[in-house]
Amino acid sequence: MSEVRALRSILLVEDHPDHRNLAERALVDAGLVVRTASSGEQALTMVGDADLVLVDYGLPRMNGIEVLEAIRAQSGPPVVLVTGMGSEALAVAALKGGAVDYIVKTPGFLHTLPEAVKRAWRAHDLRQRAVELQRLTLLVAKASDRSSVLHEIAHGARSLLGATACAVFVAGEGGLSLEALDGPASPAIDILADAPPNVLRVPLPGSEDADQGVLVVISNEPRHYMPEEVELARTFASFAGLTLTNISRLELERDLRGRLQEMLDVRTQLVESVSHEFRTPLTAILGFTQLLSEGWDEVTSDPRHEMLANVTRNAEDLRRLVDELLDFSSVEHGKENVHLEDVDIGEVIRTTVESLDPLLRGRVVDIRVEPLRVRADPILVGRALNNLISNAVKYSAAETTIVVRTVVAQGQCRVEVTDHGHGLTPSEAARVFEPFWRAKWARWPRGAGIGLYLVQQYARLQNGESGVESEPGRGSTFYFTLPLEPAPVAA
Repeated sequence: MSEVRALRSILLVEDHPDHRNLAERALVDAGLVVRTASSGEQALTMVGDADLVLVDYGLPRMNGIEVLEAIRAQSGPPVVLVTGMGSEALAVAALKGGAVDYIVKTPGFLHTLPEAVKRAWRAHDLRQRAVELQRLTLLVAKASDRSSVLHEIAHGARSLLGATACAVFVAGEGGLSLEALDGPASPAIDILADAPPNVLRVPLPGSEDADQGVLVVISNEPRHYMPEEVELARTFASFAGLTLTNISRLELERDLRGRLQEMLDVRTQLVESVSHEFRTPLTAILGFTQLLSEGWDEVTSDPRHEMLANVTRNAEDLRRLVDELLDFSSVEHGKENVHLEDVDIGEVIRTTVESLDPLLRGRVVDIRVEPLRVRADPILVGRALNNLISNAVKYSAAETTIVVRTVVAQGQCRVEVTDHGHGLTPSEAARVFEPFWRAKWARWPRGAGIGLYLVQQYARLQNGESGVESEPGRGSTFYFTLPLEPAPVAA
């Protein structure tokens, strides 16, 4: 593309045949396509196919100013007025009438005519693109999301500069990446590697004097961009960069509002869950103690012991809820104390299972523990195992076996708890360690919904990981890993 954008056809309006022929030859020799008319009336019938009209003022019946006014009334192409009279009043009248330029027929004006026409067209083209710039900036500003803004920037720059394609590269952690392209894709490949003559790069300004990307304008042919075009591109890029910054801030605000709402929802869910879970064992404790208080002498020994056992069991549930909430608070605030030491994992597992005897009464627990020493905090290991076994009891039938085992793999000890309960779908397994989350079918068991989340955090604090392997209808295996100590325990 040349400097003069899209000047395909000139309509030359001149009544004098010699002047007409000479002017036509000068323009054609300069590489321009020219059609001619000998009168204003004839010109008005031909003006629809012209990009620019070069009209002589001294036409018969309808002078150049009248032709200019008629063309402007039709919203026709730009007009350059040519006259043999160097009248200032005529020049003012021509420019007021909407002419883009005024040329006087000086003795040698034919030599400068092509350049004057190109200059007039260039001025008109830049004015049109200034109007287009305003329209495009408004269009970019109306875009409601980042993707739309980037697309409008690429489309707007391509339209503004009459380019083959336009690409928008945005700066990120890995450097510049292509995020929007308008036009054929192939010219945008590797355009940041060098500086070919058909490429114009314009920075996208960001906040604090840091560019947030680059606008790359590509043409099929080598092209010399005029200073005015470069300035237009920079002005558009500055506005585009500002819009992109604003949309980024807006998206950040939306994200922060979403996170705040999630926190409020979690808080509400926590209050509701804790209130319900505390009320359940408290109601049972108050009920049984009231029965015992009012009818101690009337109640026989066996029912009395059963009521006391129920009070103890509900008190244990209540204590467990309090412990979980305290641990949750400590973990969330980073105040959990961790004391890593050389630990006999088998001893910790057996001690934990024994402490859960009231919960496991009537259940079969199969312990398969290898003689291993791990680097861990025995208190946190006990809490994690307590939560996993309690979870297995809640979500599996009383007649099924719970398996607790250790497995050595890749320099770590993996502590597993397997149940034969309902099992989890892949989507449920992906969320099971989230705090307060429960599968839809699992609403009935008691608990605050943070036990598995705490298992995950206990494992993290001991340089380990947690996970689950599950299949609907075939139960689940929850596990956490711990680093091994070099030497195993003697059998």
